[in-house]
Amino acid sequence: MVKGKPWDNKEERQLRQLIEEGKSVDVICKIMIKTRDAVAQKMFDLKLKAVKEKKLLFLEKKLFFLLLNLTFQMTCQTLMKPFRSWAQHYSREQRLD
Repeated sequence: MVKGKPWDNKEERQLRQLIEEGKSVDVICKIMIKTRDAVAQKMFDLKLKAVKEKKLLFLEKKLFFLLLNLTFQMTCQTLMKPFRSWAQHYSREQRLD
């Protein structure tokens, strides 16, 4: 059952070209302004196979989380700086009393 506008020959050629260029289904959907289901169905009808999504390699993932952790730590230190100075000041006042 066709829900949307039928594909024309130009769109089918564009789909074939994008697949030959190694574009992923998600990228093709954005370029062609079509739903994932529409693109997947047309690929099935035309017996086309897409390149699988690139997965982050183990080292890339490790680097990503390392940078994320470092950013988090720096943010926490920046946010805690005023509190630490207040706490140090307050503790000095308590000792003087």
